[in-house]
Amino acid sequence: MENYRSYQRKGLINNDQLVNQSTIYYQQQNDLLGLRSQNEQNALQILALQSRLQTQAVDFDNQLSQLDMQKSGLADELTDADANSDLIITSPVDGWIDTLSVSPGQMVSNGDSLLQIIPGESHHFELILWVPDSSVPYLSVNQSINIRYDAFPAEKFGQFPGKIVAIARTPASPQEMATYPGAPLKSADKPQTWYKVVVAPGNQHFHYKGRQIQPENGMKATSTLFLEERKLYQWILSPLYDIRNSAGGLVDEK
Repeated sequence: MENYRSYQRKGLINNDQLVNQSTIYYQQQNDLLGLRSQNEQNALQILALQSRLQTQAVDFDNQLSQLDMQKSGLADELTDADANSDLIITSPVDGWIDTLSVSPGQMVSNGDSLLQIIPGESHHFELILWVPDSSVPYLSVNQSINIRYDAFPAEKFGQFPGKIVAIARTPASPQEMATYPGAPLKSADKPQTWYKVVVAPGNQHFHYKGRQIQPENGMKATSTLFLEERKLYQWILSPLYDIRNSAGGLVDEK
């Protein structure tokens, strides 16, 4: 514009040409200012969009973190559910499984027998006897008894020796006796108190036709206990003693 003004002063261009050029110049300047203003507005929009993107990115990250936490919680619940549905049963002794009492998928409840384990390091067997309360006072540890096994009839094999190794001091509970198939059954019409007696058999194997037979778990046996000693006439007259004791009146404890 300064050049055009100098041209106009020198008479190279007229006044109309200067005005026309001035109009074009200021119009372009206004256009430039408009473009700069639009550029600044665009820059502000870019900043706003970037800020919005960052905000949304943080929100998405928080949502992903919450979803991951929910996923971890569900995985823990699933693990707990699987752990609660599976019950690990640990054997109290080392050995091998002899028989299974259940099949896969079968429902079981408390007290059901699942399997039978034969101890792998068992070197001897013990016999469990159920003795009535009337016989327990006359028994003692290391006392000898006679044993008869149902699998080896006494008429052919005779009786076998044994010694008492333990005597229970409390009556056996029905739950304990229920775990032994050969235990006597309790009935309401014939109440009886039983005590558990552990016996060590004198023989750990049997001989039959030149071969040796090992005893097995669950063998049933009966025994003869040697209790009090009486004269023959005392056994015969025991009912009379009962009558005398009943009719004798009070006993003077002094």
